[in-house]
Amino acid sequence: MKKTRVYLLIFYCLISACSNEKAEYSEIIKTVTKSNHTSTTSYSDIIILPELGCEGCISDVENFLISNSQSLENTFFILTRIRSKKLLRLRVGEDVLNQEHVYLDTENLFESSEIHSIYPIRLVLNQQGDIEEILKKDPSNMSFFNDLH
Repeated sequence: MKKTRVYLLIFYCLISACSNEKAEYSEIIKTVTKSNHTSTTSYSDIIILPELGCEGCISDVENFLISNSQSLENTFFILTRIRSKKLLRLRVGEDVLNQEHVYLDTENLFESSEIHSIYPIRLVLNQQGDIEEILKKDPSNMSFFNDLH
């Protein structure tokens, strides 16, 4: 009986932690999309790409963005934790940064929140624009780019 209560408590903590994380992302995403005059219902995915963090993971996503930026109009990219706009423009390219579905988080909204990550994050959205799944691009996650469109 006591074990069952412990398992239920752990299960409840895990569920509430996930919902809190989704709520935190949702609040920041609302701020970003409002300032960008767009809506999450226009996109199937949001990728949050920090400039600082796991270098290999970040460069994988940057290269993916550069190679596929024209064909990923259903994916909204938020570039955050920017230390130098000039270096970012040189690395990624002016044409990529000027696309409507690429947003520069110059206020570092994700840095100041409790959800900041050293890994790129992919938020998978449903048709209503709500977050269904949160994926982190760490060295072990090879499925990060699956089904992006």
